[in-house]
Amino acid sequence: MTIKRIRMPVSDTGTFGDTGFLNGELLQLRWYPTTDTGHSIVLVIHPSEGDTGHGFTVWTSDSGEQSAQWLAFPRANPQHGSGVDGASDTGWVPYVGGGDKISLKRPSPGTGTTSGTLYIYYRE
Repeated sequence: MTIKRIRMPVSDTGTFGDTGFLNGELLQLRWYPTTDTGHSIVLVIHPSEGDTGHGFTVWTSDSGEQSAQWLAFPRANPQHGSGVDGASDTGWVPYVGGGDKISLKRPSPGTGTTSGTLYIYYRE
């Protein structure tokens, strides 16, 4: 079992995004800010190489939260109805990827700026 890291630099011009591949279990996120005057950031996993239509959000950090360092542990709460297999899952589970592209986006650019570095730690 190996712990690996993806480094995602975030610039206030919005030139960030698809800079890594997740190949294992997503463990934690660490944010180290440079500036934040009001932008959200969204972490998305894209199972499809084309990055269109199949992506899903695994973490959102709201506007203003990027002004200080933070540590997060993204987890999914699996739920499904009785039509799937007659049972319900319980508990939180980690997100996983099998060579899936992971991207960091600024959902709606405005007048504020956000810059810093997001570190993504995962276990192969």
